[in-house]
Amino acid sequence: MRANWCMCQGMAITKDTVSDEDFNVKLNALKLNRDVQIYQWVEKSESKSVDKIGGGTETTTEYTYTKEWVSEPIESIDFKIVEGHVNTAPYNIDDKTKTAQDITIGAFHLSDELVNMITSSEKLSIKSLDTSIHKNARLSSGDIYIGSNSLASPEIGDLTISFKAVYPKKVSVVAKQIGESFEEYIASNDETVLLLKEGVSSAENMFAKAIEGNKFKTWLLRLVGFIMMFLGFTTIFRPLVAIGNIIPLIGSMISMGTGIISFALSLPITLVIISLAWFAYRPLLSISLIAIGLGVYFFLRSRGKKKSQLNSGTSAPTELAEQTKANLSSQSAPTASHKLQKLRVTAGNLKETGESDYYLMLEKYFKSQGLETFVAQEYESTSNMEKGKKIIQMKCPIIFRMILLSFCDLIFCNFKRM
Repeated sequence: MRANWCMCQGMAITKDTVSDEDFNVKLNALKLNRDVQIYQWVEKSESKSVDKIGGGTETTTEYTYTKEWVSEPIESIDFKIVEGHVNTAPYNIDDKTKTAQDITIGAFHLSDELVNMITSSEKLSIKSLDTSIHKNARLSSGDIYIGSNSLASPEIGDLTISFKAVYPKKVSVVAKQIGESFEEYIASNDETVLLLKEGVSSAENMFAKAIEGNKFKTWLLRLVGFIMMFLGFTTIFRPLVAIGNIIPLIGSMISMGTGIISFALSLPITLVIISLAWFAYRPLLSISLIAIGLGVYFFLRSRGKKKSQLNSGTSAPTELAEQTKANLSSQSAPTASHKLQKLRVTAGNLKETGESDYYLMLEKYFKSQGLETFVAQEYESTSNMEKGKKIIQMKCPIIFRMILLSFCDLIFCNFKRM
């Protein structure tokens, strides 16, 4: 006995007989399971979506039908093509489990919850069959087949019935003893403890297995929460994708961009939610997760936000801008394709350093080389983008501000690469 819980090991036995009255199957066992399979038409569908010219998608679905053994009857009225695929279920026979009334370990009686944890079973081979109940029943490899033909050529609605038995076996139990039985033990953290493991096992091993199982379930639920959040953000951005699908290439770019943004938003928010839930029990881990989540947020925010870094009272270019100027001035007049490439590189460098004055000087240089139209379009798109971002910063709440700014940067960068 430890505190208020105890460890018990022994043979789980019963004096009762479990039986299946429908087929006159009887034996001394802890449980008797009946498994029924029915031969049915099964509908399968495969959908394919293709982008339509001018926007939108077109989905086509192909339906196929096969005959299979399944665990439950299938309503063929719900099929896309009912004709020629009608299911019947002429026999009212379902799965069933019979459990012994009194199962004990020594002098202790096992509760229904503990009995339900004993699950490993062995196949029961049927040797004889009373056909007075089901005239179309016959034996087939230790199972029961009900149908007008043989198991080799079944018809829709035919059944196969097999049995499995849970025989007496050694078990280990961790629970709270109440008289001659067991019940859940409530720990100091309000968690309940009621464990049963088939075979001989130590209490430490049973606790370790239970904790491991709880960890797996917990992380699985967290993963489900992250996926649901990601799908939620994806749904929010779906109208933007629909608008972009008017032009197929733009639609693909927007779809990829919204997917990246949805992932970038879901990850830090999920980490923060998990950390808040852990704060009372694991404060150090909770604070670490919050820091990681905020770090991801501010990293993405800094990448999406293009800051103006002009120093008041001076218009001198930075070291990077000076290097760019020297490289350009030392070369002869390049070809048109090289000019375009250099303009893109230079514009990208200047965007990072915030050298607006030097950008204007380079604009004059490229205009002198015969790229006036391209430079004007480049400068105008940059100006319009900056104006739009300023409006977003002034008018939108912080969460939507982050979303829209990241989205604008993504679309603008991809547009410039085209």
